Amino acid sequence: LDMVDVDNIGMEGHSMGGWAIGIAASVMKDAYKSFLFASSSTGTYGCPDGTPTYPRNMGLIYSKYDEFSQLMWLTPVPRDVVKGDKLKKVFGTTEDVVVGKLYGSIEEGTARKLYQPSMIHPRVHLSTEAIGNAIEWFQMTLKGGNNLPPSNQTWYWKEIFNLVALIGMVILLVALGGFLLKTNYFKGLQEEPAPKKSISGGGWWIGAVIMILLPLPIYVWAWHYHWSSKGIARPSFIWSEQITTVIMFWALGVAIVSLILFLVWYFLTKKKSGATLVNFGLTWKDEGLKWGKIGRSFLLAFIIVFIAHLTLAISTWLFQTDYRFWVFAIKPLDALHFGITLGYVIPFLFYFIILGIVLHGQMRPGKPDAAMGIGKETIINIILLILGYFIFLAYHYIPLFAGGTLGFTMRYMSLAGIVMFQYIPIFAIVGWITTYFYRKTGHIYLGAFVSTMLITWIVVASQAIHFKF
Repeated sequence: LDMVDVDNIGMEGHSMGGWAIGIAASVMKDAYKSFLFASSSTGTYGCPDGTPTYPRNMGLIYSKYDEFSQLMWLTPVPRDVVKGDKLKKVFGTTEDVVVGKLYGSIEEGTARKLYQPSMIHPRVHLSTEAIGNAIEWFQMTLKGGNNLPPSNQTWYWKEIFNLVALIGMVILLVALGGFLLKTNYFKGLQEEPAPKKSISGGGWWIGAVIMILLPLPIYVWAWHYHWSSKGIARPSFIWSEQITTVIMFWALGVAIVSLILFLVWYFLTKKKSGATLVNFGLTWKDEGLKWGKIGRSFLLAFIIVFIAHLTLAISTWLFQTDYRFWVFAIKPLDALHFGITLGYVIPFLFYFIILGIVLHGQMRPGKPDAAMGIGKETIINIILLILGYFIFLAYHYIPLFAGGTLGFTMRYMSLAGIVMFQYIPIFAIVGWITTYFYRKTGHIYLGAFVSTMLITWIVVASQAIHFKF
């Protein structure tokens, strides 16, 4: 591009992006003037080992609580990166690296500087402090610019309004569904839920604890057995996204165990009391499965999600931005990603069907003879769906914030913890959507179909694709 000064190039990369620019710097040694690692490192996944002269004029933003310190700089405790031999080698010193000190010479291309903000790995790209560090480094090592203070930043306004747009799309899903259910074609789906035959009393609280905690060990299992990309989890034509495949196996594991527990509970206790599949939102009284209504629910779900995606596509076209906040992004599906969703949609549908049975049948809150307000029921369901992930993250991160390592020390759990951050908004959305549509239709299908289409789209569109040649 004509606007680019090819003699005054600065490169910055966060995490894997750092490895990419590290490789670029090793291939085109004289094509850049300044280099900045943000939560990244040399000597990792194809990026050459660092030396006092490579990369040229290297700044490093490495936070005190970065989850990948062992992988990247060979120090189990992130704040001890200053003591690590690997970092000392890059900085050309045998002493502990001093945060904020300028090492080497900018003129000779050997400059080095470490910034160490107090945050975790993914916060570095959502931080005025860390972004200010990057601005300062490039102001020091590149020519030109307007020399505004590094604190003079406005990017977060875009982030805030991206969040507003994200919330707006979620509201649209519910509002549009409620509107279409009033039309002549879809109003036949509206029914009152059948009488409750759920767990009650102290048993409900036991069930709540199981529901909250059950996904956690299965989450660790899914990462442990499938992150290695061996066997059935290996990237393939059908399942070509590694993280999505891990999440899929997690969902299948949770669904299968939940179904077994549900069947045991039903046959031992509820069947004798006259409970049927009608009470769990699966069938219709005296009519069994009504495939016409199930098919109409699927069509309505497709229309709702399609229009939501259309708003996103228009936003991307007009404003070059999607709906997102921090690590949670709703990105538009292109033709390639749409094809990939087809490989994952059936396993996720199985999960959301079972989730609907458990959440709105077995664990439906309230007294048997009194309908609970939809607002209160929605809040309870959201808590049931997301509380376990807060517990998991607390166990995982409190030891790190106390100055130690992550609670789960297995290598793959550094990434697994960050991935779990997205479970909280995802399942808050699912809790609202499924409760609303269950109360509107008296059955679990519309909520399960909307959740399946929406969540499969969100997950697939945001993950890397792995091709096997």
